[in-house]
Amino acid sequence: MEHFSRDFRYALRGLSKSPGFTLVAALSLALGIGANTAIFSALNAVLLRLLPVRAPEQLVSVTAAFSVRGETRYNQSFSYPVYRALRDGAQSLQGLIAFRTLPMSLSVNGAR
Repeated sequence: MEHFSRDFRYALRGLSKSPGFTLVAALSLALGIGANTAIFSALNAVLLRLLPVRAPEQLVSVTAAFSVRGETRYNQSFSYPVYRALRDGAQSLQGLIAFRTLPMSLSVNGAR
């Protein structure tokens, strides 16, 4: 512990002799730590945290495979009658939901 305190005091003396370098180093560390924290927080919220459902490992996504010029592509869009047929005929699923995203805008009395 004696060597640590001596080394720490030596480092502080060196940093106080060059305040410009100290400022740049501190700002670089602050920006790096802040960016790293922001990126991890976003990834944790989107990818790492489990969904707030009872059994997230049992969720599945239903897609339809089709071929275009010999290349297999996948589509997650279904018509409402196809959705109803899947929902009513599914024997291995507890339930089935559907959603649709559409670009929309909202205006009140002509103001957006």
